[in-house]
Amino acid sequence: MLENAEYIKAGELLDHTQKLYDEGAIFCTASCVDLGNEFEVIYHYNLEKGLRMKHLRLKIDKNETVPSISNIYLCASLIENEMQELYQLKLSKIAIDFSGGFLVTKETPTSYMIKAPDYKLIPVERLTAPCQKTCPAGIDVSCYVRLCGEGNYDAALAVIKQAMPFPGILGRVCLAPCESACRQGKCGESISIKQLKRAAYEYGHYTDSITAKPTGKKVAIVGSGPSGLATAYFLAKKGHKVTVFEALPKAGGYMRVGIPEYTLPRQILDAEIENVSKLGVEFKLGTTVNSLGSLKEMGFDATLLALGANQGVRRSNIIAAFSGGTDVFKRFGLAVENINGNNVLKIDDDTLTTSQQGVFACGDAVNGPTSVIHAVASGKKAAASIDKYLGSDGKWVFENIVAHEPVSRDTFLERILPKSKPLSVKYDIKQAKERNEETAGYNREVASTEGKRCWRCDLEE
Repeated sequence: MLENAEYIKAGELLDHTQKLYDEGAIFCTASCVDLGNEFEVIYHYNLEKGLRMKHLRLKIDKNETVPSISNIYLCASLIENEMQELYQLKLSKIAIDFSGGFLVTKETPTSYMIKAPDYKLIPVERLTAPCQKTCPAGIDVSCYVRLCGEGNYDAALAVIKQAMPFPGILGRVCLAPCESACRQGKCGESISIKQLKRAAYEYGHYTDSITAKPTGKKVAIVGSGPSGLATAYFLAKKGHKVTVFEALPKAGGYMRVGIPEYTLPRQILDAEIENVSKLGVEFKLGTTVNSLGSLKEMGFDATLLALGANQGVRRSNIIAAFSGGTDVFKRFGLAVENINGNNVLKIDDDTLTTSQQGVFACGDAVNGPTSVIHAVASGKKAAASIDKYLGSDGKWVFENIVAHEPVSRDTFLERILPKSKPLSVKYDIKQAKERNEETAGYNREVASTEGKRCWRCDLEE
């Protein structure tokens, strides 16, 4: 944003310019930006013969006429003639109107003080921003943050859902490595990305759907924690028939038995699981899987083991769908290795396959205790591998959702101006525990203000 800039209407231009003239301001130049359906015209003035500038900005319809300031500042007729000729900008009462013959004589070719390039509205080339690079699930963070800034929560939620199925959960419990990577943290305060994910979930609307045709393939998923649920979500969207087995009476794994309700309200968890169920995923709750062979006999083409870690870890003893935790892997002939004191399945790091054909594993059973976002990312990776194993391409269909891109260099200059976080409700963990309820998140206005702070590092040249 240009410092000391003021948006005015075209009819107010002469009054503001006359006032600046009376105060001794010097007219410097003017800018014109073609925005497609409208123009933005900016008049630049130097105040008090110093370095302080004043900018009068007006956005006008292409059929609207701008009053010329050349009768106040005669020199303005030069730049106004160029804007009139190069952009077909309509100006009235120019003191000296060259009528399309600016700087042209019989002896000289056509020339301009400013050579305007051919202007085309083309998409800005995007890079991978630091926040997205550090997101385990690969969410297009800068895009949905910008969309929140625009107040377009529907589109923001759609961007999140295409990369990660549980914005309501992770808008509350994510470790948010993206915030640590945010470049604004080096000169002020990083963007509250997790809070914006929660805002997108609370204010946006998105309906999951399946566009793929049924494949006829059946997948068994043992364990309904974040990794198992994520795998089920993505495989269902590829047209596979998915059944989730869970020893507990309710799905959710350690999100239900290990995370306090004041941190993750159970109605949010239930709603996210219900969205997976609506895709056709079948849940067999209170069901312990006793052998891999029994799953093959049931006609499953592939099996995913998405279990919790061993008892005795940082968690309040997680209950796996396989009775006995990861120790059962040995009894089923699956290779196990010890990592940092935890017995975890030995798998191929690229494909997540175990020592038995058609059996895959992900989540804490493989990585040891991790965060929800890392477990979801592991489930997403497993879904891709299983999809390939079943004869598909392991790829997901993405909608092309684009936040409004900068239309002038001035947008990038916003980065030199410090921006503080908007005021919001402070998280009081003591009060949350006492009331057993979570602290309120951002309202729409605060979320939009926070989203506008984004520097859009993905658009750098």
